[in-house]
Amino acid sequence: MRKTTCAMLAGIVMFGAMGCSGKQNKAEEPPKETAPAANADAAPEESAEPAPKPTISYDKTSPTGTRMAWVIDVINNKKGVVEVSEIEANVDKTMLDVLPAPKLQEVFAQVASQLAPMRPIAIAKDSPTNLVLRVATKQPAELFVVVNVTQAAPHKIDGLLFQPAPTDNAKLPTTWDGVLAGVKQTASKTQLYAARIDPKTQTCTPVKTHEPDLAMALGSTFKLYILTTLADQIAAGKHTWDEQLAIEDAKKSLPSGKMQDEAAGATFPLEHFARLMISISDNTATDHLLALAGRENVEATVAATKHHDPAKLAPFLSTREMFTLKLARDDAQRDAYVAMDAEARRAELAKMASEPLPALENAMGWSSPRYIDSIEWFATGEDLCKLQAHLVANKDNPAHARALEVMAVNPGGLEATTETWTYIGYKGGSEPGVAHLSYLLQRKDGAWFSLVIAGNDTKEQVPVMPLIDMARASSALLLE
Repeated sequence: MRKTTCAMLAGIVMFGAMGCSGKQNKAEEPPKETAPAANADAAPEESAEPAPKPTISYDKTSPTGTRMAWVIDVINNKKGVVEVSEIEANVDKTMLDVLPAPKLQEVFAQVASQLAPMRPIAIAKDSPTNLVLRVATKQPAELFVVVNVTQAAPHKIDGLLFQPAPTDNAKLPTTWDGVLAGVKQTASKTQLYAARIDPKTQTCTPVKTHEPDLAMALGSTFKLYILTTLADQIAAGKHTWDEQLAIEDAKKSLPSGKMQDEAAGATFPLEHFARLMISISDNTATDHLLALAGRENVEATVAATKHHDPAKLAPFLSTREMFTLKLARDDAQRDAYVAMDAEARRAELAKMASEPLPALENAMGWSSPRYIDSIEWFATGEDLCKLQAHLVANKDNPAHARALEVMAVNPGGLEATTETWTYIGYKGGSEPGVAHLSYLLQRKDGAWFSLVIAGNDTKEQVPVMPLIDMARASSALLLE
């Protein structure tokens, strides 16, 4: 039941929620919750039915509260059935331009049929333009409902997100066997790789692994190879973090992110591009940095960091190229691309450069896996650990130290404290059929660890939140 519920939620594509590898664009991400520390002795028996959490009230007269009340009313009382005119009265045009009212009708109907009734049980965040409620549903999983409104009256909704809420720490597994069971239930192909990093030798010593030799589809985790290449080039004096880079229309991509909205010719420092590439998985920032660093140079980084099969990442695709292959090609054309050798693929990508960016509307209907086992970026957990080890080994170099700072902007659902992890670097990625999490962790005793948890499925969506829960449980075990 848990997999079905979360997979369904992963298929609801809302404005500002495209891509699952970081913070949202318009609909702000729910805050990272700090739950009570896990206590195995106090944990309830699995067979015990927990008491329902009490319903809470919230201000339904505020701009955000009024719109939140409308969303919940549509789901609970109207069973997801709502007229276009009512949607237009409550949702801003900027959102409807991307997610048309008929599509939003489908979303409301889907959410209502599978989750209603929704019952608010906590206010996770409340600001003048952003309200996040944690809600109980008819399914076991709890949910975040995120409503953003415009700053100007009439304060219509310009961001809406339904997202699975994290499990309380007390309910997380406290053994590696429990973690493995949780990982395995998310997808047909899964991987867990936890290892200790030796910065001097740049080697990884496994602590716990599951299917460590599988080359998993990475989603946006591939962006770590671009970040590392850029850091190496800055260390070599070829670029600087403060160097200005101009936006080009030909290098714009689809969300996630926000730099696709910047005007051509606008300039920003490389660090700005890098922070957005990693923290909110900005695809336009990614493609600009890939072009700057050079495709072949990134491929050289893949080889230099001892990827088990560098050919799996050659040619190294941009996000725009990936979107073109998956959204603007039919199966026969995709099969033809897969059958090409590396040089033929490079020629095909060169021709693709003159094509327009696929329409965002094409992505809105992308809800099932497409060629995740052949048109993707691929790596094992050990491959990523060796990449992370390269950064750690060079952490005293200012260029690489800045790259590590960039990786720490979004902690990926974990929490750094003086008593747990003093450093958390993260990059994750997802698309239909792919969920991938990678963490670089430093314990308070100075020890460095790599943690990779992933699920691939050629037939179904892969839920992200259960994998984040298993990452939280794994990180606790690595502290022992």
